[in-house]
Amino acid sequence: MTSNQSDRITINTADGTIELVFGEATPEQKAECFKQAGRTFVRGIPEDLWTNAEEQLDLLPLLQGKGCLHWCLYKAGTPKEIVSSLRAIRRELLIRDAQGVRPETSYDICFVATDEKYRGHGLASFLMRKVAEWFDGPGAVPLTTLYTAVGQFYVPFGWDLLPAPQVSFDLPPDVSRGILQRKREESPSLPTRVVGPHDVADLCSRDIAQLRPQVEAYDLAPDTSLVSTLPIPEQFEWYRGLAKLQSDSWCGGREIANVGAICDAADTWMLWHHDLRKKEFKISRVKPNYGDHEQTKQALVQLLLCAMEEAISWEATFEKVVIWDPNPEVIGALEILGRDMGFTPKSEMRVGTNHTSLRWAKDEKRQTVFWPNEYYAYN
Repeated sequence: MTSNQSDRITINTADGTIELVFGEATPEQKAECFKQAGRTFVRGIPEDLWTNAEEQLDLLPLLQGKGCLHWCLYKAGTPKEIVSSLRAIRRELLIRDAQGVRPETSYDICFVATDEKYRGHGLASFLMRKVAEWFDGPGAVPLTTLYTAVGQFYVPFGWDLLPAPQVSFDLPPDVSRGILQRKREESPSLPTRVVGPHDVADLCSRDIAQLRPQVEAYDLAPDTSLVSTLPIPEQFEWYRGLAKLQSDSWCGGREIANVGAICDAADTWMLWHHDLRKKEFKISRVKPNYGDHEQTKQALVQLLLCAMEEAISWEATFEKVVIWDPNPEVIGALEILGRDMGFTPKSEMRVGTNHTSLRWAKDEKRQTVFWPNEYYAYN
């Protein structure tokens, strides 16, 4: 790997002066980056198990080709000694601005990590600046996103914080699958069915076809841009792969057979993610009936019952249900369901974790609406 002087940084440590080199990770370095991410973000899982999981995820369609980019800082002369690293995963967008509505490919930055021994030397800052240079130059990427748990840290490098609302509720401890099934039978005019992995591609195609007219019609303030992450099937497949690996580790390899639910009569559905590590049942996408808000709300009551049924079927694995960027129909459905089932939904902004950030190319400052800002857009 060759580099120029601007790709290097020298730091003074207790062990002496160390020169570090920035570059896109080689296949050999990627394995070390996987280990570093595991040590930083997924403590409690054996390193070999996490590395194997990462290597399996790396084979999924979302990450093929330029689907996932890895960068790192490594010790000059010993390329396998990774000190700091990050990755960026492909996202497909619709952007609406003064030029109209157009599709674009972007990246979401994740797993920004520095070994504990070398923290405090500005290495993550150096890494972020170099990656921003690549996106602005050879990468020609119109914008990038990241979801931060460290507040304002990324703002000086151009990633501005955006509103990040969510709603959640604790799963009632005394609710059984039988009770939930009987509740659903009380609304025979809005029957639901579970969605399996084989249904996702068709639902994503339908979702994207309906989303574009909504982007075009969105009531956007002057001089404001709208960014919409497309719900592509590869993204949901990645989440299912992640849940499968977590299930192999903690739930005896139970199959992830149900990935969502649909109410065909209302043209409304939701897809979900089994976040077994955090014990949160995440609703990754809610696709409403854009033409009938009241019917959507009633259908979502039924679909949330399906989600609760799936969550409790994992026998105390999940503690709560979480929905990002809840629309008024979701809030209305949760109020109905909460009154009926005895729980209180909690609406809040994600400030200390997974706070949405966005950077336009060359650090351009724009008023931006990021919609929908649901869990499927996150890594």
